[in-house]
Amino acid sequence: MNMYIKDITKKALHHALKMVNEKYDGNVVFAVCEPLNKAKKRWRVRLTVKDSHKKGAKRKVYNGYYTKHACWHVHAWFCTSLPFGTQVRSALGKYTCGLSDWKDKNVGSIMYPVYFSMACTCVGGVFKSIKRQMEMQVERQKRQEEERRQEEERRRKVEEDRVKFEEFKQGLNDKVSSRLAHKYANTSE
Repeated sequence: MNMYIKDITKKALHHALKMVNEKYDGNVVFAVCEPLNKAKKRWRVRLTVKDSHKKGAKRKVYNGYYTKHACWHVHAWFCTSLPFGTQVRSALGKYTCGLSDWKDKNVGSIMYPVYFSMACTCVGGVFKSIKRQMEMQVERQKRQEEERRQEEERRRKVEEDRVKFEEFKQGLNDKVSSRLAHKYANTSE
């Protein structure tokens, strides 16, 4: 996630990164750290990790794959490590260090909400629960499909039995009718 940071020096950016790395075992680095003006007071910064299986790595929302991107917590720690009053603009919105909260956002769906703060290696079990929910939904769909198939089979058998009974009844009526007709035909002679 690109962050555009105003009113800061390169030294302050590196100091904030150093503070973040104390918490994340030196796994966080700048993917991009470039000035946007000649005075070098505005910067475009993107954080990434050295090892995607260690602390601070972001994970893909639905399959849990590890990525080289820094997670929400790393960005939040980085922003809170910046000097007071520094302005940050990112995909999550605008943030003024020390004056506003780092905002979380749903990156999942309505059925399976996953927030930025949950899509990382810092929070355990989120992807297992999402995977379990999806597995349960697939199991439920299979069960419903099996129940539908069984209901159709039951209806088909009931219809076959009804048809057989009607044929039997018709055959019985024909036999009875022919015997009665034969009996009455013999008695009238």
